Amino acid sequence: MAAVEIHRGLSAVESRRLAWDKALGESRFPHFTQTWAWYRLVARHHAAAWEPLLLEARWEDRLLGLLPLLAHRERPHWVSPQTLLGLGGALPIGREVTATWLRIVARLGSLLPPGTRLDIGPIDTRTGVAARLDTACENIALRPTAKRTTLQREWSLDEMTAPDGRPPIAGPRPSVAASERSTTHDGITVVSSRGSFRGDDGLSRETEELLRQRLADPRFELVPHLPLVDVPPQAAFALFEELADAGLLVVTHAARPLLDHPLTSLSLDEASPTSTSGSATSRDRRVDRATERSIERDLIWVGDESSLVPLAELRPRHGASPLPAELRRIGRRLGQAGFRRIGQLPADWRPTDGVAEVRYRSFRFGSRSFPEQALHALGLSRVATGLSDWWHAPSGVRERR
Repeated sequence: MAAVEIHRGLSAVESRRLAWDKALGESRFPHFTQTWAWYRLVARHHAAAWEPLLLEARWEDRLLGLLPLLAHRERPHWVSPQTLLGLGGALPIGREVTATWLRIVARLGSLLPPGTRLDIGPIDTRTGVAARLDTACENIALRPTAKRTTLQREWSLDEMTAPDGRPPIAGPRPSVAASERSTTHDGITVVSSRGSFRGDDGLSRETEELLRQRLADPRFELVPHLPLVDVPPQAAFALFEELADAGLLVVTHAARPLLDHPLTSLSLDEASPTSTSGSATSRDRRVDRATERSIERDLIWVGDESSLVPLAELRPRHGASPLPAELRRIGRRLGQAGFRRIGQLPADWRPTDGVAEVRYRSFRFGSRSFPEQALHALGLSRVATGLSDWWHAPSGVRERR
């Protein structure tokens, strides 16, 4: 049996569904983007341009792991679904992550069609996989066309504190289903479609009706945070329903209509709203609090307890992005509900507490030609890279060079 098998096309990939689910169950740190429901949704949404592709790494008769990818239908380009949507780098499925990577990378020279580029995106440098990929790629006939270090903002909800500044009380956190039935002190309600919280999949009828109304209300606009949400309301709601059925949708919204009762909402800032300081900074803060009181928004997330990602936002038309104090409230409620981390924060979100910049190494590879392999073996990697750049450049650019 081949060391790495290729399954191309949705039906071929789906034929490995049982092996997929088994490998996911053995994964040490499963991520929601590794689930079959998420991959199928992404593949269907981008079916016009991208074809499903699955690499299966094996050691004799034993499955090491699976690497889901997407192959462009017209260009010689393979990409991980996480990288395509801006959700980080490729994530092999299975327990033997390092062995899967090394097995696949060692065979990439023969797996990649001539001229094909493989984009596996940013790899977390804390895992050690990035360093091993660096070493492995120096020893095989692959040309790294991009190997750069990037920073990504992540928000740890475990570090969120109680409203009075004290650490969270140890013990079991309240379930999302329980918090949905009660009005909390900060006016934020968390509703999850995760079966472990609700006892069944799907959102409540009240939450579905709220999303329908907001999507149809001309006073609100839908702001996508991932290239998966279609702006038309019907298409967006269909996506929300599909994610809810898969248990991957979380909605945070105000428990009372702040637009209708702007003066009855609690302050979103930790400071006292009755401060009488006459400084310009204090006046600006009072203006910010008044602005925040007048805003009602719904944040729609995708993910599970280990990691959430902002999917879309329903905000008043022409409204601003969430302010740090508002995000702290929402983050505190998500932390109380059992969620632990928010990844890939939008660029215009400015939370401060618990946000860290994590270092990632981005990888993109292209197959080498035979002359490049010979030059690489002689230690002339720079000459090989320059030769490949000249050879693969468009004819007009090549002539100008």
